[in-house]
Amino acid sequence: MDRQKVAAVVVTLVVIGVGLGIFFANQGAQNAESTPIPKVTSRPAATATAAPASEAKTQPIIRATDSGFSPATLTVKSGDTVTVTNDSNQTVDFASDSHPTHTLNPFLNIGNIEPGQSKTATIPRAGTFGYHNHLNPAMKGTIVAQ
Repeated sequence: MDRQKVAAVVVTLVVIGVGLGIFFANQGAQNAESTPIPKVTSRPAATATAAPASEAKTQPIIRATDSGFSPATLTVKSGDTVTVTNDSNQTVDFASDSHPTHTLNPFLNIGNIEPGQSKTATIPRAGTFGYHNHLNPAMKGTIVAQ
């Protein structure tokens, strides 16, 4: 090969190399523009504070057991939601007094609760409200809402 041909090949390779370098440099710049890098800002760490045990609010629970409702009388605040949990071995039909009509406090008529299950009732106003197990009317309790 003569020198002119060698020089032409070298120049061609250099031009191709420079062109590819420019092409890939532009591709990187376009990717950087289309994918913004989020700014990292520092802010104070959040701190969690637990309420004192005397202020911690727990949802009132009535437990239906094989020997009756526990507690037999539950005191709550008006507007509280009470959870009724069936810890007995039989279905409990939680209903308001008086038996068998259940019309005095229909918000307590939450129906059948299978063993191991729970249902809730919201106490809408202050007062004293009786309830019972419709399937065993001797099983009774009272909710006092203040």
